[in-house]
Amino acid sequence: MNFIFKSFRHFKKSQYFNKYTTYKKALKESDEYFDPDDNINFVTPDDIGEWQRVGILPIIISVLEKKNLRILDYGGGNNPISVYIKATTNLLIKTDVIEKKEYCRIIEKKIPKKYKKYIKYFSSIDQLKIKKYDIVCFNSSIQYLENYREEIIKIKKFNPKYIIITRTNFQNEKKDFYTLESIVKGTYHPYIFFSYKKFLNFLSTNKYKLIFCNKYDRNRYKHKSIKGKDFCHMDLVFVKNK
Repeated sequence: MNFIFKSFRHFKKSQYFNKYTTYKKALKESDEYFDPDDNINFVTPDDIGEWQRVGILPIIISVLEKKNLRILDYGGGNNPISVYIKATTNLLIKTDVIEKKEYCRIIEKKIPKKYKKYIKYFSSIDQLKIKKYDIVCFNSSIQYLENYREEIIKIKKFNPKYIIITRTNFQNEKKDFYTLESIVKGTYHPYIFFSYKKFLNFLSTNKYKLIFCNKYDRNRYKHKSIKGKDFCHMDLVFVKNK
């Protein structure tokens, strides 16, 4: 019966389903977000075509004019941010990527030798030995984290100048709410619709100020109980207060 229910939801042609007050409630009706296999391939700069979700970062890199940048890419997958930077600026930036343990095991074997010096994978922030990152980015990834506040607080110890959020849904309610996202037919996982005001207040409390906001995709995606005009994707750039 549960399988029939999930399939029916899919044919509604909505990418997001239901509305929950907590992550755990959404998790009860979800599937594992990622089930890795050995067919994953590492994306190189030569493979890059459309780069909408990370378009803002190469611009920031150019403005910083710093030769030895270090970036933490949370949820970078098989196409971490350094690949996009290399493809668009010809700079090869040292990047540490946070991904699931099993994902790291597979993708580390696929990184071309010439990039291994610059791109490393870790399954937890606690494994990182470096003292400072210039930029921390969540490229369409923070919305999948159950304890995103705890992760941001952990990241503060690296004293990044910028925290960047890309292609993440925000809404104007006072609180976050949780939904299920379907990208692959029959597969559902928790997805956070962030309260814009609450998120900004949280970053402000942690000494980061919003300096850039790009809003798009309003009315593009469907949700059974939320109007398309009431949520949209945003790219946000925060800078550390002096």
